[in-house]
Amino acid sequence: MIFSWSNFVTFYEVIIAELIFLYSFPRRKLFWLRIVLAVGIVSVIAAFIPEGFGEIVVSKEWELFYRFLRYVLLFVLSSVSMFLCFDASLSSVLSACASGYALQHLANKTTNVINGYANIQEALMNTYGLDWKNSRFILEGIFFPVIYLVGFIVFGRAAAKYGIYKNSSSGTNILSVAMIIVCIGLNRFTGNEGRTYYAIALCIFALLVQIILHHATDLKTENQIILRIMENERKHYNRSKEAIDLINIKLHDLKKKLNSLSDKLLPSEIEEIKKTVGVYNNKIQTGNEVLDVVFAERSSVINENEIKLTVLGDGNALSFMSSMDLYSLFSNAVDNAIEAVLKLEDREKRVISLVIETRGDFININMTNYFNGELNILEGIPLTTKTQEKGHHGFGVKSMKLVAEKYGGSIDIHSSNDKYYLDMFFMNSAS
Repeated sequence: MIFSWSNFVTFYEVIIAELIFLYSFPRRKLFWLRIVLAVGIVSVIAAFIPEGFGEIVVSKEWELFYRFLRYVLLFVLSSVSMFLCFDASLSSVLSACASGYALQHLANKTTNVINGYANIQEALMNTYGLDWKNSRFILEGIFFPVIYLVGFIVFGRAAAKYGIYKNSSSGTNILSVAMIIVCIGLNRFTGNEGRTYYAIALCIFALLVQIILHHATDLKTENQIILRIMENERKHYNRSKEAIDLINIKLHDLKKKLNSLSDKLLPSEIEEIKKTVGVYNNKIQTGNEVLDVVFAERSSVINENEIKLTVLGDGNALSFMSSMDLYSLFSNAVDNAIEAVLKLEDREKRVISLVIETRGDFININMTNYFNGELNILEGIPLTTKTQEKGHHGFGVKSMKLVAEKYGGSIDIHSSNDKYYLDMFFMNSAS
């Protein structure tokens, strides 16, 4: 068996291209040891794959078919080595590797185009006495890094930014792999005329479709999660409303009994009971039953942690919204504000302000609170600080945006001077 430097170099070109799409994937334990051993061993195996039929005479079609199979086998070997290194599903790794393979093919054909115009390879051969294969390696060493950098900026960062391979379906992954292989296979069996430009166009198209397919699947998954969250919120609201109504009834009965027992208890005992009852009876009245439930649920956390909460405006102005949408909107907003101020060591800054203001045909809702750190926003949504949620950040804010858009409104989030501002705008449906 003959060691093929062409296979060896191509294998590493494919591996580097695949890493452009895999770098953000979670890694298996002993990652660096794994990647050195896996890539090293598999690259040697790849190097001993015959480049052709040798002295055996075959038709051009069989030669093209074998070349196609050889590249498929190199792809399979590279995917196996990457699967041994990255802690993700096989279909996700295959999908990312298919994108890398398309990028390597794109780099190869683009280099052919550049060489066709500039005759760089011929110049290398004439000037330095190199053979065709070594001059080709040098040519690829010059142009591949540049093309890979562009591929990383355009495609690789998008894959990492949206986590489009981590959370997509197996069906989408398999479809994208098949699409890449078919595109490259079609290129292998087309005629020479225009084949290079055709291959470049196919690879770019395949990479774009890859991104679009996976991003669409990712959005569908996010929407399903948000709908589940909102359904859980609906159930939670119903339970909370029933519990709060029951507590209010009991408090009313307790007050009546306390009045009837006032002559039988010491003043200090009466005061202590009133103080205890006051913890549950200290309700914020907003003019909207749903908002009252939201704040009543969180009253114990607010009181125990000395959070100063002020609500200004008429909550009744929001009565055009359904109870479920209103509960989802404000429970997420209030929870985010409470979570932020609880991280502050300075208790004087544990302040949350909610203002509901009607301006002609518009309703403006502003929630303000102090917070620590920097506010990083991606597509209008603050990036979560919770590690386990990095793949799908800000579901609470995303559900809020869906609710706002449902009523023709919008949400704006920004920060200034250690303050977090949440502004919501709606058309006043009641006007």
